Amino acid sequence: YDQNNFGSKKEGKKMNFSTAKIARGPVMVGNWKGELTVKAAILLATAIQCELVNNHPAITNELSDYSGTLLNIGIAPSTIHIADVARAEFDPRLIRIGAQNFHPSNEKDKGPLTGETTLKQIIEAGAWFSILGHSERRRPGDGVLGVGESSTILNQRIHYALRNSKIKIIYCVGETLDER
Repeated sequence: YDQNNFGSKKEGKKMNFSTAKIARGPVMVGNWKGELTVKAAILLATAIQCELVNNHPAITNELSDYSGTLLNIGIAPSTIHIADVARAEFDPRLIRIGAQNFHPSNEKDKGPLTGETTLKQIIEAGAWFSILGHSERRRPGDGVLGVGESSTILNQRIHYALRNSKIKIIYCVGETLDER
């Protein structure tokens, strides 16, 4: 596991956290929740890149002379599909792969983490960013969807990521339907 290398492993392409340039401006990320199979996730990632390449030539014309990312476009497939989507043939300068969540565990905090995915694991799978603070995860534990993640827990998770990696964090801030 090398937290400084991530992205496409095809043809030796590797992006580096410390040298990757991030375009200033809006960020557009598709959080695919738990909706897609691995085949559908790869097809959708490929279709998004094809749309960018085929219908936005000004973007792709600059790729040959630019080593950073041109756009802030990301996709966050289900955790189990991150590695497969990251290995798909697409340019990581156009689309970043991310995780929908992670558990802040490290070698010192070993314990029963049944069903959890650690920061180290999502980076190793190819995630460049992680989304934290989803509204459905903030809901009080109801045994179905809510797990009761508080702002305190999320703050600890963000600080853990900042101390232990160079992964980018997207922090969700929002309200419930009742609060709207």
